[in-house]
Amino acid sequence: MKSRIFGRSAVTILSASILLFGTVFIATEALSRAGRGQSYRSSSSSSSRSYSSSSRSSSSRSSSSWGGSRSRSYVPNGTTHRSGTSGTSNSSYDWIWGLIVLLVIAAVVIFIIVKIVGAIKKSAGAAVPAFDDSKPTVFEFDQGVLQRIKSSDPDFNPDGFMNKAKEIAERLQAAWSAGDMLPVRNYVSQGIFSRYRLQLELMMKDEKLRNVVGDYKIIKIRVGDMSASKSYDTLHVSIYAAARDVMVSADATDEQAAKVLKSATKAPFTEIYSFTRKVGVKTNTSRDWLKGECPNCGYVPDNFSQVNKCSSCGSIYNSGEYDWVLSEITQEEEWSPVSAQDVEGLAGLEGKNLSINREVIEDRASFLFWRWIFARVRGTSAPLSRDATQEFRQSMGAGPEPMSDISVGAVDLENVKQEGGDVRSEVKVLWSRATPGSVEPYHQEHRFMLSMPLTMKNPYGLADHSCPGCGGPLPETDATSCSYCGAELPAQNTDWILTGTQQIDWENNG
Repeated sequence: MKSRIFGRSAVTILSASILLFGTVFIATEALSRAGRGQSYRSSSSSSSRSYSSSSRSSSSRSSSSWGGSRSRSYVPNGTTHRSGTSGTSNSSYDWIWGLIVLLVIAAVVIFIIVKIVGAIKKSAGAAVPAFDDSKPTVFEFDQGVLQRIKSSDPDFNPDGFMNKAKEIAERLQAAWSAGDMLPVRNYVSQGIFSRYRLQLELMMKDEKLRNVVGDYKIIKIRVGDMSASKSYDTLHVSIYAAARDVMVSADATDEQAAKVLKSATKAPFTEIYSFTRKVGVKTNTSRDWLKGECPNCGYVPDNFSQVNKCSSCGSIYNSGEYDWVLSEITQEEEWSPVSAQDVEGLAGLEGKNLSINREVIEDRASFLFWRWIFARVRGTSAPLSRDATQEFRQSMGAGPEPMSDISVGAVDLENVKQEGGDVRSEVKVLWSRATPGSVEPYHQEHRFMLSMPLTMKNPYGLADHSCPGCGGPLPETDATSCSYCGAELPAQNTDWILTGTQQIDWENNG
């Protein structure tokens, strides 16, 4: 999948190997120049560059939480380029300089060798087992986590849950590769569905690229952790898998894409899938959500993937009120447990409203981030017409702003507070992007300010907002009528609204 981390160990080994050969060459040259009565430092005062590695390569780059891609890397903070000049040296110091250079290079070589060995051990270790397509997927469920769930939900079936997680992951891969997220809409949160839908459109229509995934195989599924808030429980599932993954032109035929895909190397990777469900919900063994049944009443509509609202009982399929919803995908290297108690002001307000909790706010902020990006690239505030205040939309610059290689590193809730009858929250987004004038993606940080009435009753939970008439997805523009049933659409969504953004000067700690 385009935003998945892929072969970080392989990239480290490749990069370290290149550096190793480079340092050996430099050492040889330094000694040779010293022997000829010349310092290695250039006597022509040419500039030299020092690079902070971001573990990137043309075929395998890292990202986190599905915001970027395997072919486009999230660039973390601290990744900068610096240039300077080198002066001349006196020939009487040639051997001294040569010796100093050799000592420095020797230290670098030792460091690189340690990194190579560590990367090899990691790639060959237990984190990602060797894959064998002929063997069935291995299931593991932490017994402590299982006991916590069964204490309030005795009918919970660990194998049934892991089978469901496996099928959702497989459907997600197929939807991404086909360039259409609708088939998985009712199994994922608002943030995941909307941001990948927008990312696909930007990639295919603006960048003229298509990401194709093939031979996807899940090797092992392990449920190893559980987090809880006052409103939601979340199970964190490690997915160990392997696949082929290539980028092709958007106008490439399926035959051309298949040919390129066949020549790609199948490689392993690991992701953490987080599944969220409302506190107190019990497993309903008579419902099969994956067969298109309403998780509440069991009704099976003909257009299950196109709508998220049951026409029989009015339930929202992917709200998290009836079954586990995929709410986040994170790289194993980036994932860590979080606590709602760490967020300033959240503990006092959480529980007063279903939307005042970490899961929903971060999911909503992720959705708003990609709407904001979409609006900037297209040069119109229309994609934010229902999700941002009029003042914010009017403050946006005019004209399109070309961007590429957009990737998200983290979306973290910072604080929540009540101001009168409204609740306000601030969410930090770490991301990176490239522009026509940039050689490679560079790090960015923005703070998103959101607001919502304290008394607002959100029927959607983790689900994306939809047409109130048929439950179809809202258009990406400011259209006033539903493209599915023609019903009139609300001018603004009743949920967390974007009121402002602030660029963070992370290089100066501000």
